[in-house]
Formats: sequence, structure tokens, C-alpha cells
Amino acid sequence: YDITDLPDPISSMNMLHIVGLSDDGVCGISVVSKARNSWGLGLAEEQHGSSHFKNGASPRIVLKHPANLTEADAELLLKRWAGKQEGSRNAGKTALAAGGLEVEALPISNEDAQWLESRKFQREEVASWFGVPVHMVGGEKGPYNSTIAENQAYLRRTLKKWLCSWEQ
Repeated sequence: YDITDLPDPISSMNMLHIVGLSDDGVCGISVVSKARNSWGLGLAEEQHGSSHFKNGASPRIVLKHPANLTEADAELLLKRWAGKQEGSRNAGKTALAAGGLEVEALPISNEDAQWLESRKFQREEVASWFGVPVHMVGGEKGPYNSTIAENQAYLRRTLKKWLCSWEQ
């Protein structure tokens, strides 16, 4: 690069320096670099969950038939059941178990429940890095009054210092 191609420096009078996450209040630290480990953990959990649910997750229901079915009949029953009950278009549809067929729901395993809980923790951790209420990053919303109180606290604790800094 030719130094003559560079624009004139901006004077400090025409510059707004917004200090974010900082150890010393002068030099900023990238939130992404500070949060890299926690986000890396979240990505590892995503990969684990994807692999688990793709390759080895246990079924959520069991179909019990009173008769001894041939392999072909069992495959046909499962195929028809899947066609009527699986997928987003069938979510919430009522199932019909006829001919003595019983449908038994299996409880979620402790391992799966713990994995789901860790995903919830990851969302809370990301929200904490930015000082944002969890409901603003897709977490669970509390009662209406609680959400209003969280939003007001967010304004006081997080946004107010930025707004005052910008105003000054």
C-alpha cells in the first residue's frame, strides 16, 4: 500500500470510542474470544446431540400388538404408523390404535434430559456474556410481570451505562 492512499486520520474530537468488555477500561476485549470456550462447549454438545439422536436415540413410543406378526407385517405396521404420526405435518394428530394395538409412551431418559438441560444452560450462559435477559435470546419467558421487570432491569443494568456513555 502507498501511504498517500490512506485517508486522513480522524481527530479525537470527531471520534466516538465505545468501550465494551475490557480488563482496563481502555482496551476492549472481543466478547467472542472471551466466550470461545463456552461456545465451543455448546458446539460440542450440538454435535453430540445430533449424533446421538441420529444414530442411537431410543424411541419415544412402543407399539404392542397382541398377535405374533411376521416380519413383513411388522414392517408394514411401522411404515404406516410412521406415515401417519411422524414429521412436522403430523405433529399433534390423534393416533388410532385398533385391533388390539397398544401404544406405550416411554419416559425421556436421564441422559437425554440432562442433555436438554445443558442446552438450556448454554443459552443462559450466552445471555450472561452480553448482559441480556434469557428470554431475549430464545429462553423461557416467565410471567408477564416478571418479563417486564427483567426488561426494566436490562435497561438499568446493561443499556443505561451504554446510553449514558454515548450521551457524554
